[in-house]
Amino acid sequence: MSLVRRKMTPKLLAANRANALKSTGPRTEEGITNASQNIMKPLPFPSTIMANMRELGENPAEYEALCQALYRTLNPQDEFEQMLVEDMAQARWRRQRLIRAESGLAASQRRKLEIDRELKRHARGWCWERIVKLRDVAEFGYAGMEDSVEKCEHMLDILGLILEGVRTGPLSDGDMVLFRAGYGGESGEVGGVNLKARYEDFAKAAKSGDPEMAEELRKAFVADVEKEIAAYRKLKELLMARDFETTPAMKDAQLLPEADQLEAIGRYDAGLERQLENKVKLLVAWRSASRAASTS
Repeated sequence: MSLVRRKMTPKLLAANRANALKSTGPRTEEGITNASQNIMKPLPFPSTIMANMRELGENPAEYEALCQALYRTLNPQDEFEQMLVEDMAQARWRRQRLIRAESGLAASQRRKLEIDRELKRHARGWCWERIVKLRDVAEFGYAGMEDSVEKCEHMLDILGLILEGVRTGPLSDGDMVLFRAGYGGESGEVGGVNLKARYEDFAKAAKSGDPEMAEELRKAFVADVEKEIAAYRKLKELLMARDFETTPAMKDAQLLPEADQLEAIGRYDAGLERQLENKVKLLVAWRSASRAASTS
């Protein structure tokens, strides 16, 4: 039977008072002073649960601060009231966790949407729309692979070697395989510009003995390669953000159930709200019963 429903009879009250008189209490002046300052303190939170809080990115000190705030406001007078206040604190903490998880999910979804849009804007015209459907690296080069961080790293290595080699003059015959490794038979067509064809124009001018034309074509080729490098760096950055980076909001979003359970969130929230209301009602009823018993 609930303690709240137990009626405090005059006989029971007298027995309680008689038992209280048997306690001598503190006798020294220091003991009396200390006793007069004693108040109910929050029960220590289980260490295992506090460790789990840290795993969830929560600060146990903030929970302790919540308990202290409720204790100061409600001022529990006995162990039963103390337990009610503890229950209120735990229900409120779970409510805050739910709100944090919901906001984290919304922020993560928005961030994913923005990254996906940026990836689409990063698409480099007809060539990009074509090569994303290709899979055979031996025939189409790394550029023909599906977009990934690994693909970007390979392309950046290849383009870096091409750029390094062409800064001082035409590439060696061995270095020409870099075009094949990067672009396969497509030979590096980027936004309608064929890198290999651009390079061959430069190499032809260099062999013809026209240094001014060769230098102009070399600079144009270098500029195209640098643009391609910048594009792959941006693509890698976006892919890293989408596939590997973990923000605090994304971690908070993991506190929610799976997608097929999200419809239960409303009921969970309502349940926590009812828990808080019930604890408050119990505390009010308990104090009313105690006052009624003490005055009877």
